[in-house]
Amino acid sequence: MVKKSLLLVACSCLLILGACQSESAQKESGLPEVVEADIQLPEEMEAGQEYPLKVVVTQGEENVDDAEEVVFEMTNLATPDESEKVDAVHDGKGTYSITTSFPKNGTYTVQTHVTARDMHVMPKVEVVIGEG
Repeated sequence: MVKKSLLLVACSCLLILGACQSESAQKESGLPEVVEADIQLPEEMEAGQEYPLKVVVTQGEENVDDAEEVVFEMTNLATPDESEKVDAVHDGKGTYSITTSFPKNGTYTVQTHVTARDMHVMPKVEVVIGEG
């Protein structure tokens, strides 16, 4: 029984250590770095006014200017079954943007769907419009 427990602990440690592969080991293994998308929004927004929404797409230290698809999806948490999707425009230097407005006060999620370099990432942030 003790041997089985020790074997289980040893296997678990090996799995954890294998999953924590360092960035340099990742580069040496030939695996590509992960595509990341950083959503950038104005600090405060009011209902009915237009605002620019941006996402900066990178892979390691490199800006991604060749994304296959970048889409913004805005969803009011009060009506989660309804969302609006808008294709982003490439502005250069890894930045993709749209101009949009939020029809009424409330809490929304802004999610980007980024497909680039054989990867798909979907970061999401919450934003309060007006008084929420």
